[in-house]
Amino acid sequence: MKKILIFSALALSVLSVNPIAFADPVDQAIVFTCPSATGSSHLLSRFVNYVGGAGTESVTIDSTVETQNVYFRSAVLSPTANIPGSLVTYSNSGTAFDPISGTVSCSYTSSGSLDPFVVSYVGTNLYGANVTNSQPNSITILEHVGLKN
Repeated sequence: MKKILIFSALALSVLSVNPIAFADPVDQAIVFTCPSATGSSHLLSRFVNYVGGAGTESVTIDSTVETQNVYFRSAVLSPTANIPGSLVTYSNSGTAFDPISGTVSCSYTSSGSLDPFVVSYVGTNLYGANVTNSQPNSITILEHVGLKN
């Protein structure tokens, strides 16, 4: 019993002296915009056995937005997949985020009777991040980057 009291007092004194124990987390918002199936920029393309294209990643740092292209790619398509070379009948149908793998996914459906597909991008250091907003063509993720002093 005496050892438990001594250990508890020691732990409490460390927490009361250490300001980091009570520091607020620092987060940054990252907006991922999915590639488009139609339009003039950031287009998806059908390759032999996958669909891929450039989307964007916009990071806000000290009120400045920095945007860069990131490549989204589908899994290997089945030889029997009903996805044509021209993707003009497809549109964004949703976005998702997996905080365990850091994967951002964009789903697409066709206005015709063609197969749906998903393209994904694995972000850097997004493990454990949270989704704050999700639209059919974009998703906002809050990434934990440190602690305030």
